[in-house]
This record gives sequence, structure tokens and C-alpha cells, in this order.
Amino acid sequence: MAVSVSRSTVVDDLTTQAKRALPFVLVGLLATQLRLAFASEPEVSRALASGLRWALASWIAVTSWSVLRELLVPRGQIAANAAAEVSVARVIVTQSMARERVLRTLAAGALLIAAALLRAPSRLAVNVLGFGLLAVPLCWVIQRRAGWPVAVRAATIVTVVAFFPTHLDGSVAPKRHGAVPENPFMWSVTWPSLDWRLRHTIPLAEPWPARPARISVLGASQYAGPAAVLATVNTQEVGALQDWGNGYLGIEIPAAVARGQRTFVIELRVSQVDPGLRILAQRWTGGAAARGSASAFFDGDRWRTGTFNDVLDRSQPGIHLISVSAS
Repeated sequence: MAVSVSRSTVVDDLTTQAKRALPFVLVGLLATQLRLAFASEPEVSRALASGLRWALASWIAVTSWSVLRELLVPRGQIAANAAAEVSVARVIVTQSMARERVLRTLAAGALLIAAALLRAPSRLAVNVLGFGLLAVPLCWVIQRRAGWPVAVRAATIVTVVAFFPTHLDGSVAPKRHGAVPENPFMWSVTWPSLDWRLRHTIPLAEPWPARPARISVLGASQYAGPAAVLATVNTQEVGALQDWGNGYLGIEIPAAVARGQRTFVIELRVSQVDPGLRILAQRWTGGAAARGSASAFFDGDRWRTGTFNDVLDRSQPGIHLISVSAS
């Protein structure tokens, strides 16, 4: 049976879609405003990008839940609900429009992905093929279970998710950010006074063999000043760290001192205060055997767990980048 789609039907459908999109637009605007209000260095472009991500994420979450809910409803119940709410002709029109919209959405998604990845032919072929292999069977299964209108939502979700990461350029290495005071992942620490101590504890899985051990400390920058870093290992003085190049300071512990140790407790102090003499600290503690309690600092009063960012004048959870290895 041929059914014509009137202009009023199209207008009503567009109006409905606009009303559905309004809450997600509001979520994006709210996220943008919060980013501008609380960012240390507000930037409109980053705030808008953050708002867009939040709007898309909320839309994907809500739409995915609606698709899942429709799939969980028995097929007979879906047909009964449709018959109770609208006329048969209206159902046919809706299904016809939805089928065309699924095809247009999938075609538009393939074209957008292809256009975005023209710079990378290998990614273009893989992404377009993967998009087709995922989207087409998924929409077919969903329309068989819940009808074409639900398949439209699924097609739109898959298209957005497939297209969103195409702006990433995997051929260019990400920019490396050095240790700066405001960096929440890596910063530098120093010794504000002669009483100041930095400590790092390294538990061992088994006693250290009868061989020397090397203590390595990653410096924040090349240092050529008069101050020296003096090391104590398990309460025994082992001397001043030497410049090993590539930003590393280190010292070799004699086998007589290292042999049989089950834990290395390394304490560092300086011969004289120099703010230019700094070592690195980081927030990630997964690489340390003692995790978050591996590092501590003595401020002249008591030992405190973590690290101290003297530029920001605050303690920060994390570890000093100190390691031990076989010589």
C-alpha cells in the first residue's frame, strides 16, 4: 500500500526531534559554563569542546538506554502499543520514514568518516569497513526486534561514536608536557631547608644478592650548581649522588651494604640549599612496590607521606622518581 508523507508529518517529526535534543543542548551549555568558571586558565575553545563532549555523552547514554528498553519489550507488546496509540496508516508512514532515515544516516556516516580520513588511507579503509560491518547488521537486528524508529536511534549512535575519534592523528606523537608546578601528573620537588629530607621505600620480593646496587634519581633538569645530594640507605651514609647524564643522578651501593636487604629505605638531603637542585615526582604510584606510601618527606618537624610541591606550597600525593637496579 502506497502511503504519501505529508509536509505536516515532516514538520511534526522535526519539531519532536528538536524538543528531544533540547535537554542535551542544556547539558552542553552547563558543562561549558562550569569549565569557564572553574578552569585555572579559561579558554573558550576548550570550554566549548568540553560542552560538546558532555552533550554527546549524555545523549548517547540516554538514547542507548531507550534502545535497550525497547529491545527488552516483547515484539507483540510493541505492535499492540503502536496500534493503540496511532492509526495503521500513521504506523506505516512512521516505519517508511524511519527506514529511509536509517539508510541516510548510515550513508552519511560512511561519507563523513571517509572525508575525515582522506589524510590516512589505511585508517579510511579500516574505519569505513568496520563501520559498515557493525552498523548494518546491528540496525537490521534492532528493526526486526523493535522496528525501524528504534533502528534510527541505533544508527545515529553508531555513526556518532564511529565519527567522533576521526580527528585524532595517530601518526603524530602526543605533545609531552614537562614537570611544572601546575601539572597535576608530574612536578618537581626540592629541599627548602637543610633539615629537609626526601625518603623513598622500595620493598624487595627476595633478599638482595651479593652484588652492588645502583640507586637512580630522576632530576628535574641539568644541575651544575654547588650543592650536592647526600644519600642514606637503610640509615647508612653512602655518599653524594653523581651526575649520570640524561637527567639522572645516582650512586652505586657496595655489595657489602646491599647484600641480604629485603627493603631499601633511601633518604636524600642536600649539602646546601639551592632551589635549582630539584628532582621529579609524579602522581601515579602504580610503579612503586609500596604504592602511595612509598615516598615521604621530613619538613623539620615530622615525616609526612607523599611529596611536597614547594612552588605551590602544598603537599601532594605521589612518589619521588627513585629506583634501584642491579649494578
